[in-house]
Amino acid sequence: MGIKRLKALKIHIWGWLLLGVACVAEITPGADVPAPGFKLTNGNSVSDAGYDDYHPILLRLSNNFLVLVFASNRPCPTCGGGTHSIYIAPSVAAYQNDGKLPAFYPPQVILENAAAKSYSTRLRLAATVSGTTFNIYIKDSSGIISETGAITAVANVSPDVFGSANNIAAYNCYSGTMLGLDATGQMISTAGTSGPISRYNPASALPFCPTNVLSNTAMASAVNISYVRSADIGINEGFLVTDTAGRLSAHTATVKGPYLLGFNDFLAGSGLYLTSATAFLAGQSAGDLLVFSASAGAGLPSDLYIIANKTPAALWLKYTKFGAQPVP
Repeated sequence: MGIKRLKALKIHIWGWLLLGVACVAEITPGADVPAPGFKLTNGNSVSDAGYDDYHPILLRLSNNFLVLVFASNRPCPTCGGGTHSIYIAPSVAAYQNDGKLPAFYPPQVILENAAAKSYSTRLRLAATVSGTTFNIYIKDSSGIISETGAITAVANVSPDVFGSANNIAAYNCYSGTMLGLDATGQMISTAGTSGPISRYNPASALPFCPTNVLSNTAMASAVNISYVRSADIGINEGFLVTDTAGRLSAHTATVKGPYLLGFNDFLAGSGLYLTSATAFLAGQSAGDLLVFSASAGAGLPSDLYIIANKTPAALWLKYTKFGAQPVP
């Protein structure tokens, strides 16, 4: 079953509620309730099913407005053919921490010196928020980890990061592969698919790399990692990890944990292949969401989705007891 066909489906499933962005379906036990996910003000989807929209990150600003960040190979006036660029879409209204997303303005490509900030390969993204501004970290397959610098989202305006975009300051680690950020904004990257994995402040020059090494090298081959709200899982730190086989699992910096089988089996049964997943943390835990991209198969274009009736912590707790370290 292809991802482009999901829009017309009504699906019965035991426990997952999926809101698709481009291919919209809401799934509840014993009910047929089609519903939208990320929507524009005109009711259309933010994501474009004709292109590869992937690695979504949903940010909450200090005023509770949201910004959706994602990578895409969709065309734009200054994008090179087939290149990958970064898009942002601010919300029209503030988020009420209730799992119901407001509408979003049309996504705008990030510019650098009046041209799209584009790359020849798929991108890894991470982002931090400071007040009503945000900073996006970027890594392509062959380059080094860079950042946009502080961005203020303005409706229907492409931000130009000329003068603020730069390589991260941690130059001894910036050639590694970015995995994600921890809850304090520390960068986590790896020197290779078997490690070593380093944790560091991306804004500080490092005398050497690797540094502050994480012992759980199973995360080194991840597509991305995303931290879960620690108070809701009962341990200091936990990560949801997307692997290259399209599966989601629970890990810590020291322990490889279980696959989230219900979520993974649901995706596989729906003909979907996970390409990234990030936890969105709201103003209160009840409003947290899992935001992810998925395709009809490895190497095929992705669309954007959210899980709306289970928080990332709830997904974690299906397979790991509260206060316990995850086990495979």
